[in-house]
This record gives sequence, C-alpha cells and structure tokens, in this order.
Amino acid sequence: MVRSYLVAADQDRQVKAARAAFLESMQVPDGMVSDRVLKSWQRSMASGVNPDTLEPAFDAEVDTDSELCRLARPVLADLADSLADTDTAVFLSDTHARLLTCWVPDSVLRRKMDDVRSEPGYRFDEESTGTNAVGTALEEGRATAIVGAEHFSELMHDAACVAVPIHHPITRRIVGVVDLTCLLGNANGMLLPVARRCARDIEEQLFGAARTNDQLLLAKFRARAAATGRAVFVAGPDTLIANSAAASALNAVNTDELWASVQDVATTGQERRARLANVAKPGHGTNAKFMPIVKGGEVCGVVTELSPRADRNLIEPQSVAIAARTALGDLVGSSVPTTELRDRVSGLVQSQAPVAFIGEAGSGRKHAAHTLMRLRFPHMTPTVVTATDLLAHPADRLAAGSPPLIVTGADKLEAATVTDLIDVLPDDLVSAGKIALTANESAPTDPGGWAISAVSAVRVELLPLRYRRDDIMPLAVHFADALIARRGSPRGRIRFAPDVVQLLCRYDWPGNCIELKGVVGASLAAALWSDVTMKDVPNDIVRNAGKHRRTLIEEAEADVIRSTLEMTHWNKAKAAELLEISRSRLYRKVKAYGLVPNLFPTSAEVNDAVVVGVGANR
Repeated sequence: MVRSYLVAADQDRQVKAARAAFLESMQVPDGMVSDRVLKSWQRSMASGVNPDTLEPAFDAEVDTDSELCRLARPVLADLADSLADTDTAVFLSDTHARLLTCWVPDSVLRRKMDDVRSEPGYRFDEESTGTNAVGTALEEGRATAIVGAEHFSELMHDAACVAVPIHHPITRRIVGVVDLTCLLGNANGMLLPVARRCARDIEEQLFGAARTNDQLLLAKFRARAAATGRAVFVAGPDTLIANSAAASALNAVNTDELWASVQDVATTGQERRARLANVAKPGHGTNAKFMPIVKGGEVCGVVTELSPRADRNLIEPQSVAIAARTALGDLVGSSVPTTELRDRVSGLVQSQAPVAFIGEAGSGRKHAAHTLMRLRFPHMTPTVVTATDLLAHPADRLAAGSPPLIVTGADKLEAATVTDLIDVLPDDLVSAGKIALTANESAPTDPGGWAISAVSAVRVELLPLRYRRDDIMPLAVHFADALIARRGSPRGRIRFAPDVVQLLCRYDWPGNCIELKGVVGASLAAALWSDVTMKDVPNDIVRNAGKHRRTLIEEAEADVIRSTLEMTHWNKAKAAELLEISRSRLYRKVKAYGLVPNLFPTSAEVNDAVVVGVGANR
C-alpha cells in the first residue's frame, strides 16, 4: 500500500520539537521521528552542516549532456507536463547529488527553489546540505521521502520531497536520482509512486540504449543465476554484473588469482575450473567455474560461478540442477520486477539470513518464501504458520530439528507481542537461515517492521500485479496450464482471444494473483475447458476493466484512492474526507478507474506461481 505523506499540523510540530531537542542534546525522545531520519540528522551533524542555512556547493564541470541526461530528458519532460497543474517540481541528479536538470512550473515554488539554489550544478549531498531527499536517497541507496521539518536545514521546512534512485539495468549500480518537490501544504501520497514509476521508465530507456554486447552479458548472467542458484558474476570489457551472493564471495577470495583466470578464459575462449584461496579463512577455498561468452566468433565476456563447497559439488547432479531451475521457474513472469525477484532469490540461496517478503495480499509473498526455502533446504518441507498461531502454540511448531519455518502475517502483530515472537524463534533456526516472514508493507517503527528488523531479515518487496502488467498473461497461461493438468484433461495449451488478452491487461487486479487465478478458472469453466473468448470472462471483470491503459499520473492517483478506501474499509464518505475531495468526485474516480473491493480473503493461497523484486502471489 502506498504510504501517504500528508502532514498534520500536530505531527509537523512534533518533528520540529524532535529536531530542536536533537540540535540541543543530540538526543530525540523515542517515537518522535523515524530511525531513518534520526540517522540522517546524525550524519548531517557529524559533517558539520549548519541547520540554519542551506549552502549547496557548486560544480561548474557537471555534465548536463551525459547519456543519463539525454535518455531521461524526454521522460522527465512528459512527467513535468503531466504535473504542470500540481505545483510540483521535477529534478534529476547524478550520483554525487549534483542537479542535472530541473522543471519548476509554479512561480511561488520557483522562488523557493531559487532561494535554496536548486539549479543545475549545485550539489545536495548530506555532507554539504544535510538531510534532504536526494542526498539521503543516495546515502541509503533506496527511495526516500523527507517532509517538512525532517529536513536538516530549516530553510526547507516548508517543502516536501521524495527521491528514487535510478539503477542501470545492466550493472544495477545507481546512476542518478529522480526527485519530486512541492510545498508542504501540497504534499500527498502520489509523489512517491509517481517518482518510482518515472525512475523505472528511465531505466527502461537506459536498457534500450545499452550496447547489444551488454544486453547479451545480462541475459547470460540471468540465465546462469536462475539455473544454478549460486554466486554468479559476468565480466565484460567495461561491465561487471553480480548477484548479492557473488558480491559477498568476491570479498573472500584471492582476487589476483580470480582475475587472472577470467583474463585467461577471455583470451583463449576455453572453459576452465580453479580453486581459489580464501583470504578470510586460511586453509579453505572457493571453487570457481569460468565460461566464455561468445558472439560472432569472438569472446565478449566471461561468466563465473563460485561455490564454497568441494570440487565434486561444483557440478550438481542433474536432478538437483533441474530442481533448482524448476523452483525459480515457478516465479512466473516476463517483467523487469519478476526477473529481479528471480535474481534476488537465487542470490539469497547461499545466505543464511532470514528473509521478509513484503507486499499486498495475493502478491506472492508466501510462494516466494516457499521457493527460497525449497532451494536452501531441498529435502525439507517448510512449515507455514501465522505469527499469532506461533505465539499461541510455539511448542507444536518448534521441536528439535524443525524444518524451515515461514511465519505469515508479521504485520498483524501488536506492539506488545513482538518481543514474545522474537523469544519463541529458536536461535538455531534463525542462524541456519530457516526463517522467512511475510507481511504487508511495514515501517521499521511499526510492530511488523520491528519484528522484521529484530531478526535481521533481508527485506524483499513484491509489487502488486497492477504494476507488473507484462506478467498478467504469462501468469494467466501458467494458471490455465496448471488447472488443465490438475483436471487430467488431454487438451494442450489453452488460448486466450486477443480481446480477452487486452481486457485482462487493462484490469486493475485488486486481489493480485489470487484474483487472476480465480478469473482464469471461472473463464475456463465457462468455456468448457477450451479456448477462452470474451463471453467466457466474468461480467464484473468486463464491467470494471478500464477502457485504456492508465498514464503515470492516473496509476498513482488510482493507487492512492484505493489505499484510502481500503484503510476506511470502503467507507466512501470517510475516504472522501481524508482525500479532501467531494464524495461525488470520489464516486466518479472510482467508476473511471474501475476500483472494486478485494473480495478475496487474505488467507487464500495460490501455490502455483509468483511474480515479484524486486512482486507476486501471497
């Protein structure tokens, strides 16, 4: 659910009081600001930033005609046009927090931005300007919202800003930041989803402009990582792509030996294996398999697979390799988020850290947890239990030698019970990587977020299906195939009529993959288990599907409206009041966007498929 950043007057006063206390004593009473903001204030103070002024440094050498600027400019210009009536400024920065391009439509906001030097060339890193969306997003490497008095500089207390890092689609390194800024009174929950969508659009432009060799390297990396679930990296002339497991492994091996082997394979074009010394553990080694990537008869890169196990285990038995490919293949979909989820899960296989899968009901949380645990412990069947049931009957679930444990509904915990949950989780299960959790989106200060942080769980976000429209038809076909196979029908693959495909891709899927599977099943039954046409699709789906693909702004607005309706249990009077619009306008928006309540219970299960990393079923 998209979190709203509308700031109540008393909340803003609380943050200002917390800031004043911090500036006086470096201490903040518990719960007054988030840990994220407090840590940023501490970094700002340690850098000697003056909280009463804002003096960004200027760099005349900033490259405003870089590849990032050229590719992002059309995306940002379209966004700026869409936001022209919203008094929202759009900024693009590089990895040093130097502004590259700016769109500021409102004259009042423009004067404000001029006062704080929001122009190309000025640098807004935390070290020189303190807590701000661009600098803090780069410092933390994730999307960030800094609202009102959360800014370290008092001059920015009347502004609300969100910033989302842009990752290069090949290397996954951060190459820039998109920032949306408005006056505090105009802040709303649309800012962050709009900025995220804009960053993804820019990443798609970067991928389209990537050299064909780089695209080939990325394809080989993804295929190898998905097939083996091991630590994998690919090296090209000026490209390095690695999953998280490989990044950790590279810190432990003798890099001179490693790169000598990579160079040898790149020169000879011959596959080779080597045992690399482990610099962290004398006497131990890491097995490495180096394979050339050939294009047009020439080597354009080398894919390397690392394993800490014995030589005989570097090449898995065929049955184990097939099992790994099958497990990752269950994460169905063709979108970028789905591919990232598969990469993320494969990279976490060799880690022993607990993992928390975060997302909406039906988005694939439990299935992703099952997939990870099947890869980590192929001979064990995970136990699934809700957090509340685990607290009620811990002895039944946590006997000696217990299999992996998937704890669902961590976000449903009350604050008083979080410590109890941590106490009942055995240390041996946690340290062995046998714990996974699922939850709706929770802030670190919420009970669910506290529980996730307390077990040092890695957070993996699963996006709603409405943000992964490229996955709708792969999932629909997958569900149809599974239902046909379960029914024992001799028929081959089911086909969906072209107008049905368009309809399914337009629909909003508030119930995510659970709802999609139900609709596919109902359509197949109506079609007598043959090809699906429009007359076979349930009437409520036909009625509520949008007439056109939504724009970026429409997606964000629909998401905010849906989130508010869900928060008020679809009480439209209360939702209209919170959204500060009339009820008649809310009714029009709900009808125009085809928003309907999620009629699928949160306990429903879909165990056939999932779509993310960076989303999918429950």
